[in-house]
Amino acid sequence: MNAVSSRWILLSLFFLCIAAIAGSMMRLAVFTNVFLPYENILHAHSHIAFQGWLYLALFLFITKSYLNPDQFNKERYRWQLYTTIVILFGVLVSFLVQGYGLFSIIFSSLFQVMNYIFCFTFLVDTSKLPKVSKAKMSLKFIRVAVVLLSISTLGPWGVAIFSANGLADTEYFDTALYFFFHFQYNGWFTFAILGAIIYLAEQNHIQYNSKWLFRSYQLLLWSVVPAFSLSLLDMSYANLLEILAVLAGIIQFMGIIFFVLSWNTPSISFIMRGNYLLSIGILCLTLKYLLQLASSVPYFKELAFLNKPIIIGYIHLTMIGFLTFVLLGVLTELKWLTRSKIGWMTFLLGFLSSEIVLLLIGFQPQLFHYKMIVLSSVLMAIGVILIFIRQLFNVSV
Repeated sequence: MNAVSSRWILLSLFFLCIAAIAGSMMRLAVFTNVFLPYENILHAHSHIAFQGWLYLALFLFITKSYLNPDQFNKERYRWQLYTTIVILFGVLVSFLVQGYGLFSIIFSSLFQVMNYIFCFTFLVDTSKLPKVSKAKMSLKFIRVAVVLLSISTLGPWGVAIFSANGLADTEYFDTALYFFFHFQYNGWFTFAILGAIIYLAEQNHIQYNSKWLFRSYQLLLWSVVPAFSLSLLDMSYANLLEILAVLAGIIQFMGIIFFVLSWNTPSISFIMRGNYLLSIGILCLTLKYLLQLASSVPYFKELAFLNKPIIIGYIHLTMIGFLTFVLLGVLTELKWLTRSKIGWMTFLLGFLSSEIVLLLIGFQPQLFHYKMIVLSSVLMAIGVILIFIRQLFNVSV
């Protein structure tokens, strides 16, 4: 096990625990007093899930995997990591205490500054790598992910500008918000996680169809900008985007199909060997793109934009089913994490039950009690806590 990487990744797992606990508190707020305003918990939950768990874990994976130890320890990245962690605690506390306010805006802005520094330094440093290293497919995905991360940050600045000018209840504000989410979900996170899977294969000399994988890379890259139109189909100007949205949905779905088909049977056996989180994550990714394509159809478009349980289910399908499961699986294969069978199973049971309940509530709300979704959230939180304890104390849970 890489002891240094394992210690660092504990911080990411800690923030994942906080995000999971905050999610459970949001569900419990319907039945009992949780001592903090619901909106504050919601903002803390989303920011820490994005920035504390996924961003920090990917920061560590990317810098440790593609840069030599001297670059990380003696140059810019170590102080970037320390500073980012301090800022993340500021983000967490400020959102819990005041929601959107002076201090939470300050800490969020500081996070974006560190984000820009990371993107710039990483792209510069990897541009100096030997041609053989730069030609690796995993690095191609990762570098695109970092560029898309930078692009996504234009969204929050737009949100701030529109809010400051009294446009918070307009389509301008919503467009800026959707811009951020799209280039985070379908850009930065997706390309980075796919790059991590390819990196895992490269490290273990697992063969794949390089032509098909490169075609997947091209299709996903070509579609990522026009696919933003899929997020805007509930806007007043949606009729201008319908054809573009359908084409983008088809292209990105083809891209993920090429990705899945790039792996031959022995490769798939390796990736899925006892690590069911990876296989479930890839399945969730494929389903995610299929649902995005379906959202361009009028019936499904109404569900995608107006049915809150379905919307939450889709977000969890992406954030937990794809991003979190695959990332946990990759980190385990890299031996940065130790396996936690009970933790994994509890987390997975909570996720699957949550998805089923949200889907059923979306279509037949009268048949299900809200306590079911509370139980699912609590199960996920318990699973994440068990994974954290397994890593922290190296005990068999």
